[in-house]
Amino acid sequence: MYGKEIMRIFVFLLLSLVLSLPVSARLYRWVDDQGHVHYSDHLPTTAVKKAHEELDEHGMVVKKEGRAKTPEEIAREKELARLREAQRHQAEEQQAKDQLLLKTYRNEDEIILARDGKLATYDAQIRIAHTNIDRFKNRLETLKKRAAAIELKGRRVPVNLQRDLDNTRAQIKQSYASILRLEHDKDKIRKQYAADLDRFRELKALKKKAMPESEQAKRDRLAREAMVKTEIVCKPPVDCDQAWRRARAYAKAQATTSVYVDTARLFMTRPARGDNEISLSLSRLQPNPGEPEIIFLDVGCMNQTPGETLCRSPMAEVIRAGFRSAVLGAPQKTKRP
Repeated sequence: MYGKEIMRIFVFLLLSLVLSLPVSARLYRWVDDQGHVHYSDHLPTTAVKKAHEELDEHGMVVKKEGRAKTPEEIAREKELARLREAQRHQAEEQQAKDQLLLKTYRNEDEIILARDGKLATYDAQIRIAHTNIDRFKNRLETLKKRAAAIELKGRRVPVNLQRDLDNTRAQIKQSYASILRLEHDKDKIRKQYAADLDRFRELKALKKKAMPESEQAKRDRLAREAMVKTEIVCKPPVDCDQAWRRARAYAKAQATTSVYVDTARLFMTRPARGDNEISLSLSRLQPNPGEPEIIFLDVGCMNQTPGETLCRSPMAEVIRAGFRSAVLGAPQKTKRP
């Protein structure tokens, strides 16, 4: 009974305070560092940066103010915005490449024909180089016989003849170096067209399964709002190539949506379409020339309140918590339970 009496007195005093204020007056409520609740018609400077509420003449909350952000939080948000912009640019470049690929080729056979056409051009150059090598070798043999005959007579090999010998040997070496370069270029062409062929097949398959454009745009927007940043700076003792391989393996193991992009510097899965799905975006970035590269992981989920920085999904928290240890420690071998 004693407690109820105290509560009635407190409510009476609060209502008396509210009713005694002019109609246009403001009443503020805040909690100090000791946990005590305060009410006043003005907000002291010590409470301005703390969470507080503004009440109307009926004692109803009309406005809430959160605490002021710390310099560290502000700097972190700026860094997050910068990395998101870099990842957005990277994704736009990938989208442009995809569009060009689909515009250039109508089917897989056209890609294979284009590849074989380029390889045939290099093969022709290699055949020419081999023909030149045979010609240079025959010439070198002739020059060596002339030089040997002169030396048998006890005379020195003339300067012009020695220069021809040296030049012919150099031409043979250059021809072999040219063949090696051409073979290396052929290998690059094979890999490039293999990647184009794989990506072409992926795009064709994804196009069949894609949602309506308006719905897809909505999913993309929600995914961007739900991104959470986890980053690893590639500076000693971190080996960026090894860290990227581990990061990709971790992302593949943890994602619950299908892979959409998987390149040497960008890994993305489809946006989450349900409350229990996780969408991942992984980038290998170099924000500024000369600075260390950054491996940047974003985690997205559907149950994200617009405007929040962190994805509150428990599954997302598990992924964030395990990312650095998986990349900087032992490689991730098992999927999330």
